[in-house]
Amino acid sequence: MRGLRRVPALSVEQNARRLQGVFQGRAEDGLERRTAAVVAHASGVGNRVDNLIEQTSTTGQLLDVITHLLDQ
Repeated sequence: MRGLRRVPALSVEQNARRLQGVFQGRAEDGLERRTAAVVAHASGVGNRVDNLIEQTSTTGQLLDVITHLLDQ
């Protein structure tokens, strides 16, 4: 058979290490995506809190708004 070459078989340990690397890479990618989503959500929450602070002229009003949000 022309053009075919024999590829040495990997040992069980080599296959296990290779697969572990693949799955670890996928897990790390998933963790990075989840971390980015959490950071984006926290940033949005922070922006909303900043907006609430700007909209309330007194500490009493701000506490009323926070209490209202916590009661929901």
